[in-house]
Amino acid sequence: MADKFTLLEEIDDVLNFKFRNLNNFKEIADMLEVSSEFLHSILYKKRSYETFFIQKKSGGYREIKTPNNNLKLIQKKLAYILSLNYKMHKSAFGFIKNKSIIDNANLHINKRWVFNFDLEDFFHQFNQGRVIGLLRKYYKFNNTVAGILAEICCYENTLPQGAPTSPILSNILSFELDREFQKECRKYDCTYSRYVDDISISTNKFYFPKKLAYKNSQEETILGEISQTILDKTSFKVNPKKVYLRHETQHQNVTGLVVNEGVNVSRTYIKRIRATLHNLRVSNEEDGKNKFFLELSKHSSSRSQQFDMYAILKGKIQFVGQVKGKENQVFRKLATSFNQLDLPASVKPISILSSTEKKRCQNTYIVEVGYEIGEELFYYTGTAFYMKGVGIVSAAHTFKNYYDCKEYADSHHLYLINENKLTEKINITKKYIDYELDIAIFDIDTQLNTDDWGFEYSNSIIEGQSCVLLGYPRHIDGNTLNTEFGKITQKINQKCPNRFNKKTGTLGVEQTRFKISSDIYSGNSGGPILNDDDRVIAIAVKGYGDNAVEVNTVVPISDIFTYMLP
Repeated sequence: MADKFTLLEEIDDVLNFKFRNLNNFKEIADMLEVSSEFLHSILYKKRSYETFFIQKKSGGYREIKTPNNNLKLIQKKLAYILSLNYKMHKSAFGFIKNKSIIDNANLHINKRWVFNFDLEDFFHQFNQGRVIGLLRKYYKFNNTVAGILAEICCYENTLPQGAPTSPILSNILSFELDREFQKECRKYDCTYSRYVDDISISTNKFYFPKKLAYKNSQEETILGEISQTILDKTSFKVNPKKVYLRHETQHQNVTGLVVNEGVNVSRTYIKRIRATLHNLRVSNEEDGKNKFFLELSKHSSSRSQQFDMYAILKGKIQFVGQVKGKENQVFRKLATSFNQLDLPASVKPISILSSTEKKRCQNTYIVEVGYEIGEELFYYTGTAFYMKGVGIVSAAHTFKNYYDCKEYADSHHLYLINENKLTEKINITKKYIDYELDIAIFDIDTQLNTDDWGFEYSNSIIEGQSCVLLGYPRHIDGNTLNTEFGKITQKINQKCPNRFNKKTGTLGVEQTRFKISSDIYSGNSGGPILNDDDRVIAIAVKGYGDNAVEVNTVVPISDIFTYMLP
């Protein structure tokens, strides 16, 4: 779908009104926010498409025709307006925002039977007459308007696969197909979905419904009476080479993903990636390229000139991460192996961080503290984190020597560093600090909007609870964010005799702290302790080896609100 804010100035309601009331060429140009002369020139004078080819998984090439920039802009605008005026069928998954090939495959996991077939020459089945018919029948446009809109969308009497309007129009034109299959599949306790031209039907029934598909005496899959009737009625043809009916004892695929037990990529897919990485490691780049393209495209005489090897390989590995999850060790090993190649300057390494890990890195910081007194230089590090609605939070003892010595130090520095931008020093300003509670809160000096920054927090912390400790122990050695998994093991009481007690009006507070099974090493102090929902529940304050009693101790995050914030 096009990004409206970069293309059209009118609000959606006005665009809808204009679209529903189109009568002539001038009104179409006005809706698309171009002059009639410009639109006429693009459609009838300067109109052109570029043709290129991409590799098919099954071998051979798919022809892509993409419009020039001016026509593409007009098509993007029209695609956005069409998206406001049509609701896609729930069984359609291709070219639809927030739906993916994985969502499509998820519908068919752990099923007794999976039936797949491909629609032949999908985009070429939508000729210009079919598009005009849709615009007249569904939107009630007159012949002039329907003809002009079809002229914007079509090329050489079909929907070109590279045009921005083709995805949404192909889904609209396939709505009747989706509706009819969905209706019939429901009758037979089957699940139906379509991802562009790839149709999947699955069921847990003991026998697959013969009205939908069956296997003949030669074990060939044949479309059943109902399936063929729907296809004839909706004017679609099937690719006879891609019709499969598979039992759970066989290798079941949906849009290239294995669905026998959850959604997964095939072992062959992984083996080919590993083989390519191995070839590139042990061979010189030219030999590695030759082997890569020989496997990828056996029928092309100019393989290495048509494709970007690293982009294709990177895309394949990222797809493994999308399917298996970025925490998966197979993905991590493939990505690490790719990143260790001698990559061209134009190719960025693959991020192996999951969305959760990215958020943790973004919101956790290295504290760098240093001061010089005479000929002595004092330098140490700690950890801090950004908490929503509060600011930068850390352990107070990390900063005590700095503030005690700051006034008479010959030089001093205190700043944060984020792992994502190691060369950028972030200044912070002290807001609240309490050495007895061992909590420090700072404001971060930035002009950026921090509304979306930070960890959420939870006041719930109990013995036996699972937890995650984040921090930067021994960061001076170049360590990245360290993650330690553990449990809350024990509740302990910490006396704070000099802390004013708001409840009693006297000095003396007994603070509740907790021990954790995770080891808090030097430099980890001030790091966040997270629960299973990745919410902060405590601050790391006492580390391994500090003393014989308070080993691996944390302060509940609730103390910030109980004792510190007004």
